[in-house]
Amino acid sequence: MDKEVYQRRRADLGRLAEKFDADIAELEQKLKDAETMKDDNLSQALSVMKKYSGADELTQAMVQELIEKVVVTDPEHVEIVWKFKDEVRNFIGI
Repeated sequence: MDKEVYQRRRADLGRLAEKFDADIAELEQKLKDAETMKDDNLSQALSVMKKYSGADELTQAMVQELIEKVVVTDPEHVEIVWKFKDEVRNFIGI
């Protein structure tokens, strides 16, 4: 390999390394943002659960804060989709 080819390849690889460094930095920032959002969601879920932990009955306020939607497929089957399902499951280890 002559000097010219070597220098061209080195420059190409240098640009590629810079691109990879920029991609890594961007992905690390996205990971940090996702972890922060996850922590915020868990904190919010825990706050709402503590707020209603002693409740004896379901109120409209609880429904608005805890339930995302209710799916009725037929008169005998109802599915409740909770707002904080993933956070709660991860927190309790399911």
